[in-house]
Amino acid sequence: MKLDRALLVQCYHNAMILQYKRQLESKGFSVSTEHQIFGLHADLYAEKGSEKRVYEFKVVGKNQYVKGHLSKFKEIVESNGATPYVVYVNPPVEKAIYFEDLDTILASFFLNGELPSELDSLSTHTSIDAIDIDDLTSIEISNGVITVEGNAIISVELQYGSSSDMKLGDGVKSFDNFPMTFRAEMEYCDKYSIVNIEHEIDTSSFYE
Repeated sequence: MKLDRALLVQCYHNAMILQYKRQLESKGFSVSTEHQIFGLHADLYAEKGSEKRVYEFKVVGKNQYVKGHLSKFKEIVESNGATPYVVYVNPPVEKAIYFEDLDTILASFFLNGELPSELDSLSTHTSIDAIDIDDLTSIEISNGVITVEGNAIISVELQYGSSSDMKLGDGVKSFDNFPMTFRAEMEYCDKYSIVNIEHEIDTSSFYE
């Protein structure tokens, strides 16, 4: 009899939570699973002294994308003085690929490169504020290259008028955010770096 794929995936998910629980306990943390905190359902909560960690485990490729979910998760956890952690479980390979700062890596790539045209056209001076990963839909590793696909929210600052206009009070500044899908090719040498990225940013809400 062939094992049910959904049950296998759930086993990987649960096993990864238990593995993290053991590792954290070995480091002196007090750990609980299926924990209710800050109005959230946390897969795992760890505490040691003044350090508080809240973990969410997500299965790569599972249809669980909810716009803004992880952004809200991180916002609530950080506003309560704890550190949010998102662990991506990648079955059937028995490991989790965890990018501690994938949001920052993506944001830095755009900040250090050319601003996407769909954002540049929104105002006189558009700048990227932050990128929040909502979901990873695929992770592949081949020949040392990690290919990551997922959904994110990109937040921008929109400035209308020149810097002089802003100083004189004639300019206008506002903030907005838009959903983005991406496919990034990354390499790792002491740290992750993006070597190529394909993306689509949906700015249709700006024109409604």
